[in-house]
Amino acid sequence: MTRRAAANLLISLVAVLLFHLLSIASGKIDVNQGRGWDGRAYAELASVSLTEGNAITRARPLLILPAAALQRLGVDVIQAFLICDYAYAF
Repeated sequence: MTRRAAANLLISLVAVLLFHLLSIASGKIDVNQGRGWDGRAYAELASVSLTEGNAITRARPLLILPAAALQRLGVDVIQAFLICDYAYAF
């Protein structure tokens, strides 16, 4: 592994650790059964159809597609978005 790749991997792992620590410290939202204020629309896009949700959430399909794929594999929709959040932090 080159030095640059090792440094990038270390930075990515630190980012995931920071994200994890912040998510623990901030807690979980209780609104709309844990989906939040706009999360309900994103959950509909991921679990029902990409034509669901509202105009703002439909404009961001690349955020939805990985979570939708995980949800289709049987992962709970909230957990699917959480997995994606960790991947995005990486």
